Amino acid sequence: MSIAIVKPISVRKCSIAGLKAVLEYIADDVKTKNGELVFGWNCMVGRAFNDMLNTKNGFDKATGRQYAHFVQSFHEKDNLTPEMAFKIGQEYIAGLKQWSDFQILMAVHTNEDHLHIHYIINSVNSKDGSKWQCSKQDLKHYRQQSDELCRTYNLHVIEHGNRGHQSYGEYKNHQNGTSWKAMLAADVADCMEQATSRADFHHLLGERGIEADIGKTSTLFTIKAGTYGLKKDMSCGDKKLQGYGDFSAAVIEKHFAGIPSLENMIHKLLDNPSVMMDAMYEIGKMFNTTHEEMFNRFYNRTFTALEGRALKEWILKHKDKAFEANAYSAYSHTQEQEKGYEL
Repeated sequence: MSIAIVKPISVRKCSIAGLKAVLEYIADDVKTKNGELVFGWNCMVGRAFNDMLNTKNGFDKATGRQYAHFVQSFHEKDNLTPEMAFKIGQEYIAGLKQWSDFQILMAVHTNEDHLHIHYIINSVNSKDGSKWQCSKQDLKHYRQQSDELCRTYNLHVIEHGNRGHQSYGEYKNHQNGTSWKAMLAADVADCMEQATSRADFHHLLGERGIEADIGKTSTLFTIKAGTYGLKKDMSCGDKKLQGYGDFSAAVIEKHFAGIPSLENMIHKLLDNPSVMMDAMYEIGKMFNTTHEEMFNRFYNRTFTALEGRALKEWILKHKDKAFEANAYSAYSHTQEQEKGYEL
């Protein structure tokens, strides 16, 4: 469990122009209260790009990956002001020894429902010229440090979950509401919630222009052209949706394994006439709310038939012939009394 989510945004090898673009993006006045929520570590806010570039050139390391990008998100229900988030961000940077000699531009964004902080880290160490490295163990440590810091601010607990990395382009598309992957994930989750079986799940997806190939270990979704504004058919594996949810084959199978089949539900009701009676009572009320006499006739007839049917089903499950003969006699008597009413 963690207090705030610290997530790395996957960055591919890019040009110096890519570094400049991302720095401008996170420092946008509209998102940062006219720049009041932007902070520079080992660099000046207004000169962050030039300072980082000078470091690269000084160590002759201006090629390859240009920066690392992290986002720290907080729960929308946290009583957190932009100024408090700004303070948390500064303390977070200062508390990480691995970040101490790198140039970092930090920005708190206020343009969404919940506050979040961007950290752009130069790929070259300003002190010794070493290149940025981040292992899984490092990332775990960054999250632990964030947890410890944020506990002092009594923030909500948010699970890290099994989230995959998002490319910077995907992250921006999601922020702008134009990510078809985010829309796909929302539709898949919605169909899973509505579906009563795997077959129903496939049917509901098909109505939305989506096909799902659920294998032994993974799920492949195919989105038809025209869906989400796509110009051609697109395929997307469950791993590429991990930033939005877990739609792996194991999770889908487990979900539908927990939903009882219609046949099983019917048998359970037939084995319990009192439960079926209550169900039919509610159905009867819907059809006969103003005709009490008609309803009573419908209700009594239906329950008697169900009671007899349930008894018959129960008899067939037992092997004791003597007991079965006696029980079946009781069943026959019930049938005669009700003049042959059947389901």
